[in-house]
This record gives sequence, structure tokens and C-alpha cells, in this order.
Amino acid sequence: MSNFFIKHYGERRQFKKLIEECCELVIAIFFYLIGFDTLEHVQEEMGDVSNLIGQFEEHWNDGKIYCWKEFKQRRQMKRIKQEKK
Repeated sequence: MSNFFIKHYGERRQFKKLIEECCELVIAIFFYLIGFDTLEHVQEEMGDVSNLIGQFEEHWNDGKIYCWKEFKQRRQMKRIKQEKK
């Protein structure tokens, strides 16, 4: 279903929407951290960003985003293990 939105609106418009939603997420997190926003609002903005990223994952359907996520998680685990030494 997510692919429908990119096909309807186009990649360029959805990239612009992703930028907008990422900015809203950053602002919500900032204001949450200083006590001027709610966790619920942060979660809402995370949902928006996640939905848009999911659209691109489905649209490209090549598994590269998943591979990058796995790579970065493994790399971070290595860093954490080295911190304990």
C-alpha cells in the first residue's frame, strides 16, 4: 500500500514531505527534551517519518535500506563492546 503514495504524488514530492516530517520530528524531540512538548507528539512525528521511509522502502523494493540498517546496528554493537574494554 505504501508504494501507492509515491506513485500518486511522485518521488520528488514525497522526498519534500520526508524533509518536512524529519524537521517536525527534530523540533518535537528538542522541545520534548527541554520540557515544552509531549512524548506523544514525538511518537506521532516518528510515525510520520517512519511511514514515509516505509514508502521508499516499498517503492525501491531492493532491500538496501534494510541492509544499511543491519550494517549500522552491527557497527554500533561493535563500538559498544569496545567501550567496555
